[in-house]
Amino acid sequence: MNKRILLGTGILFLFFILTPIAQSQSFAANRSMPNVIGQNLDEAGKFLTSLGNIVKYEFEKTTNQVQDKKVFYQNPNPGSVLLPTQTILLKAYKFEIVMVTVPNVVKMSIPDAAVKLYASGLNPQTVNSEFTKDPNLHSKVSAQNPQAGQQVAKGSAVKLTLFVFQDDLVTVPNMAGLSPAKASDLVIGNLQVRWGGTMGPDVYKNGKIASHNPPAGTRVKKNSEVQITLQKVTFPNVIGLSLDAALQKLRSVGLDGTVAAYCINSTKPEGTICAAVEGAGNQAGSQVDIGKVISLQPYRRK
Repeated sequence: MNKRILLGTGILFLFFILTPIAQSQSFAANRSMPNVIGQNLDEAGKFLTSLGNIVKYEFEKTTNQVQDKKVFYQNPNPGSVLLPTQTILLKAYKFEIVMVTVPNVVKMSIPDAAVKLYASGLNPQTVNSEFTKDPNLHSKVSAQNPQAGQQVAKGSAVKLTLFVFQDDLVTVPNMAGLSPAKASDLVIGNLQVRWGGTMGPDVYKNGKIASHNPPAGTRVKKNSEVQITLQKVTFPNVIGLSLDAALQKLRSVGLDGTVAAYCINSTKPEGTICAAVEGAGNQAGSQVDIGKVISLQPYRRK
């Protein structure tokens, strides 16, 4: 009877000892390696270590900061049987700043400059322009930042300033039909206007431009002179007016007057106009060029 008790006790002891071992072996046989490709290295390592495995790490340099600590290789492969004591190898990217030398691209064309900068691992950016009178420099690089020879991180931007050709020529605008004031405003800073008379444009404010030389569309040097011809105006009647009133009336239409002679008369009001003639013999009612000076003859007693 004692032997039977001892035998039974031994069987129970073996059952409780061997059962956990068998279960552990069964779990190990069924456990598979998870896929950690693309995951963060720290998180993947922490998870695998929690399973009881030893994890080894290897790194590969990258200049892409987005890839930093991303797992790109694992051993065992995803889905493989993973034993509790098995060592796992993970390979991940490690971001490092790579310094490069900025090449000289000044006076190069944009396509050539871009090729040279890309080949150096840099990114060209056009940010400004600079005027030049040399047509051979048009669309070429005039300046760069950072300057040639500087050490910068690979992938950095290089800002480029381009030459833009601009000559000293301006186009004569169409001024026909405009008032002198509007024409002056239109060409200010680009052209000089010369009026068909000795007076300034304020005198001609009621006039209209008939034509100009050079004509509209002509390319001329900046600050060149444009000769303006104004439309003719009607010579007003100033007979019987005082000298001051006559001058005011003439100037209101873009004409002027000067005393050329006197009419001697003891009965007429002294200073009133007895005759007014334009240089070509035109009298009141005629069409004359604006700016013309009218010869006036006021009355005088002696």
